[in-house]
Amino acid sequence: MEALTRRINLLAVVLLAACGGTEAVPEEADVDPVVEGNLWEAGDAEEPPEPGKADAVLMTRAVPKTADAEATQVWAATRTWTNKVDVDFSPYFRRSDNITWNEAFRVFVGKLESTTAVNGYRTYKITNPWGKTLPIAALECAEQAMFLRVAFSSWFNLPFFLEAIDGTGKRMFAGHFGFRTLTGVYSNFPRYKTLYKDYTANRPATWPKDEKLRAKKLGSYDDVQPMIAPNATIGAYLDELHLNKRVGYFTVHVLLWFGSVNLADPANTFHAKPEGIRPSDILLERWQRAGIGHTLNVKTVQTASSGKVSVELASGSMPRRQSVWESPVTSRRYFTNPYTGGPGSSSDGIPYAKLGGGLRRWRTAVVYNNSWVNSVPGDSTGVYINSTNLAAIAARPARFDEILDVADPAARRTELRTALGTTRQYQREHPASCSNREKREALLNDLAQLESEENYWERTETEQHYRSYEDYVFPLLKYERSKTCCWNTTTAAMGQIVVQYNKNRERSSSRCQIPVPFTAANYGVFKAYAAQIGRGADWRDWSEDEPCPQRTVADDMISPDLNAIGYCDIRSYLTDRN
Repeated sequence: MEALTRRINLLAVVLLAACGGTEAVPEEADVDPVVEGNLWEAGDAEEPPEPGKADAVLMTRAVPKTADAEATQVWAATRTWTNKVDVDFSPYFRRSDNITWNEAFRVFVGKLESTTAVNGYRTYKITNPWGKTLPIAALECAEQAMFLRVAFSSWFNLPFFLEAIDGTGKRMFAGHFGFRTLTGVYSNFPRYKTLYKDYTANRPATWPKDEKLRAKKLGSYDDVQPMIAPNATIGAYLDELHLNKRVGYFTVHVLLWFGSVNLADPANTFHAKPEGIRPSDILLERWQRAGIGHTLNVKTVQTASSGKVSVELASGSMPRRQSVWESPVTSRRYFTNPYTGGPGSSSDGIPYAKLGGGLRRWRTAVVYNNSWVNSVPGDSTGVYINSTNLAAIAARPARFDEILDVADPAARRTELRTALGTTRQYQREHPASCSNREKREALLNDLAQLESEENYWERTETEQHYRSYEDYVFPLLKYERSKTCCWNTTTAAMGQIVVQYNKNRERSSSRCQIPVPFTAANYGVFKAYAAQIGRGADWRDWSEDEPCPQRTVADDMISPDLNAIGYCDIRSYLTDRN
């Protein structure tokens, strides 16, 4: 889940002098740009980059081509996306495949190989052009998409940039040319070419390391990359992945300063028709103008002889995690969800189709009139949907329901139960996670539909077979009305305390005790209990770990969905199911 807004509050920063006061950041200083105040401002992700330029095939001109030669350069853009592949890249593609770089990126994402994540679920690994293979990094959902695009573009000297509008209304761009405005360097972002090394042309006998890069991190609590070392952060991961260390620093800055809002922005990606879905496309969930959403990467696409399509999605989350690689069964429900730009409206009355959600594809950078411009690639114009065509956008979930394959009942049941177990495991590790609560209930609804069709079960029978005691302890919450949903620093120890409190309360009474839910009004109850049992150090106070407009609510809003069947009505059937 990611914060989603239109404008980024990219403010100029200053370096505090050792003897007091302030002074300008030196041009060659190795200083990370930082944020003063709140990074995100409320806004509409479909606001056009310029008046009258809503979502053209060829967007408004951006940075001049001459910026490529400036000291802000991260890598040289010597190829174009329409060029034919001219190198072999094992295990993904060969020059003899006779494909363009646009096609090569899709092949690359589709062939990222399966492996087991540190927490035991299915994820994938990535191999760089020098043959080094790493498990995929632990990142937030939009970060995963941007990470892959930046890595591939830099390895093969392909042009790339993202556009945003800062808090002052100024257009800014981050790409192979660094962080820039239309006329110069943006704020105090680095001169990457001057400050950092690129070992690509002259690779040392041993893999070069950049200790300053290895110390860079994305978050104070959840940037942990154990696939590198127990306490490694994203900087160490990028140092192991890239010979061009400039790309490592640039990636850190992009992931810190850009988010899902920028993927929902027509300046960077465009809506695509369901029939054109390909690996490396992006599926966005949006259900409110400002606040959180979800980004999923299209991992694999297969078309059967019947014409039906099977799609697998993969996504990171908040807190950061390695991508969860979903099955076709569990991926299908995302495409048919109204949140992906479908029919209906958000809680503040905006049609979902206007919020930027749905199937989207990367624009590619091209030179037009001596300036870089983000465009719809030529091989995608047939599937392009203008963001003003709300009817076509809203029709996509229903169309996906028609074209996506439906597995046989036994396979569906197995996949849904497996996914339900994985979701509950993650809930125990991150008890405040509202995205997991939503996913759990969606999976239970899918199981209820399946059992109704196959075994003619009533909903109560499904609840008896699949509901867990802990589901009532961590009930489904309305995201936009619940401050718990903004709390990403909860831990497995806290989840244990909450469950233990409720079970002790149940055991001490001869009557059914409805669990005290982990919601905002009960933080104090669980904190006091933690102190009572000698685990006070394991409890953390609430913190706003993502932009949280609902921070002032007295209590969270529990969705009525879970309470349709009361706890005491099925108490005797409940277990701590995985």
